[in-house]
Amino acid sequence: MLVYRIAHKNYSDGLYASGIEGRWNSAGNKVVYFAESIPLAFVEIMVRRQGVGFNHDFKIMIVEVQDLEITSVDFARLKKGWRQFNNYSYCQPMGDDWYNGGKPPLLKLLRSSTGVFELPTKRATCGLQQDKVSG
Repeated sequence: MLVYRIAHKNYSDGLYASGIEGRWNSAGNKVVYFAESIPLAFVEIMVRRQGVGFNHDFKIMIVEVQDLEITSVDFARLKKGWRQFNNYSYCQPMGDDWYNGGKPPLLKLLRSSTGVFELPTKRATCGLQQDKVSG
């Protein structure tokens, strides 16, 4: 299975995570977000960057994920408004439970707003191969 990420060129040579909190991880949990397609990866980065600063300094990362189990979250079962920024406190505990619980290294949001996959960097060596494609 291929997953996609658009990253600044300084961070496109590996799987890097800052540990900054995101929708599905609290501060300190290093999670790398991926999408199921290049267009969804583009939407994800545009949302995060609020449309600012997207230029030639970004690259498309294509990562092959081989033979790994996936934990899924069906967004239809989440409370109304879960996508709103002020509801990170609702989503983060679910992601943190996955991250800390020894579950499969991929968390997939089914029919999410961005089709995001998340991969904790603590398991980034689990059968992953990376190929960079200049965008």
